[in-house]
This record gives sequence, C-alpha cells and structure tokens, in this order.
Amino acid sequence: MNDTVPDTSDPDAPAPRPSHSRFFWLALTLSILVHLLVMVRFEWSSRHEPLTPPAAMPVHLVEWPVAPKPSEPPPQPVEPPPPPPVAAEPPPAPPVAPPEPRGVRPKAKPHQADPPKPMTPGQKENRKKNEPQPLNLAPSLNDLTRWDHERTQRSREELFRAQEETVNLDTPKPRYTTYFARLKERVQQGWIYPAEAKRAGLSGTLSLRFTIERNGMITDIRVLNSSGVPILDEAALQAVRNLSPFLPLPEDWELERLHVKTIFEYVRGGFQWKR
Repeated sequence: MNDTVPDTSDPDAPAPRPSHSRFFWLALTLSILVHLLVMVRFEWSSRHEPLTPPAAMPVHLVEWPVAPKPSEPPPQPVEPPPPPPVAAEPPPAPPVAPPEPRGVRPKAKPHQADPPKPMTPGQKENRKKNEPQPLNLAPSLNDLTRWDHERTQRSREELFRAQEETVNLDTPKPRYTTYFARLKERVQQGWIYPAEAKRAGLSGTLSLRFTIERNGMITDIRVLNSSGVPILDEAALQAVRNLSPFLPLPEDWELERLHVKTIFEYVRGGFQWKR
C-alpha cells in the first residue's frame, strides 16, 4: 500500500486526506453483508410462508343428444303349413295268366332266312384268302418246287446285278484298254459325217449309252444328250448299231453285260471322239 505519511513539522500544511483503498474495502464488505441478509430473508420466507392453492376452474357438463331407436317393424302374419299330400292309389295289378301245363312248350315260328346272294369269282377268291389256313408242318411238293424256283430267281437277279458294270469309253482302267481300242476302231469304220449336214455346215455334240452283252451283242442303244440335229444323232446311232456282233466279253472280267457311255462330236471339216 502506498499510504502518504503527513509531515508534522509544517504547521501550515493541509490536513491529510483519507486513503481511497480503505473506502473501497469498506464498501465491498457492506455490499456482501447486504446480499447475505437478502438471501437469508428469501430462504426463510420460502420455507415458512404457506402455499396458496390455485384457483378452481369451473367445469360445465353438456348432455350429448341421443338418436331415437328405430321402431321395430310389425310382426308378419305366419302362413299356415300346407296340407300333407294325398297318397295316390296304386295302379291295379295286371291280370295273371294261368300257368301253362308242364311238358308243353310253345312252338317257335320258323325264321325264314333270305336266300344267299351269288358271289362273284373275285369275292370267292378273297374269301378263301381271308379264311384261316390250317398249320401245315409238312409242305407239299408244289410248295417245295415254288420255293426253290423263287430262291433260284432271286439268286440269279442278285448275280446279274453283281455282274454288271458301267464305264466310259475313255476309262483309264488297264483291264479295258485293249478291248476298247478295238471298239473305237470299229466305230470309226462305220461312223460317217452326213453329206447333207456337211454342206449345210451343221455341227454338234451328243452322248450315247449302249450295252455289250456277254456274247458280244450290242443292245439298249439310247441318246442321253442330243446334238440338236436329228441327222447327226442318227449317224452316231447307226455307227453303234454296226458294231453288233462285237467281240465277246473276256472271261476274266466275270461280267454278264457291260454298259458303255461315249460322246460323239461333229465339227466343221470332220468329226472326232470327244471322249
């Protein structure tokens, strides 16, 4: 604290003033005491004063209008039950015929069947076929002969089918080289270019097919593709016809017949084999 000490040696000096810090501490102490007194008073009042109940709120009850109950319908009149049905009287029983004497039976009327219609021969044959035949475990001689003939015929047809072959005249197979060389030579000798077609400058190409039998006969000559000029087609057909009879088929071929295909080509100035 910076308190000033008065100097007493000077009589004319002014009286010393009280310190500001003392007034501050005094005022603070009084303020604290006042607050404490107020707080104590408030606490004491809140504990000892009686509580005042709140004022009552008036309540008015209002009656809710009730809907009137519907009136009940008047009772319906009850109909009396219908009378029970009257039972119908049963029909009278049919009269009973007197029993016939034993040992006597009524004679049945004879049934007159319609006379059978005459059957045609075809109907008779169909009827015989449709009738069941009895099982025959021992075939007759006729059946055996027929079966043997059918088996032989099938074997022959299968053999013929296996002993036929179709080749082109220019085939490269060595087995046909010598035989077909002689065939071509014979065809060239009998094949001519028709003079009428040559003068008209007609040309064309056609293909033929013919069959050589085992004995060398020429059969089944046909045109596969025509040249479009009938004169040229006929000249080629005649050249093949002139081959018959030709050399028989070699035995080592084991063929019954040989089908040959070839092409004839007519060109201006001459004719030639195309293949």
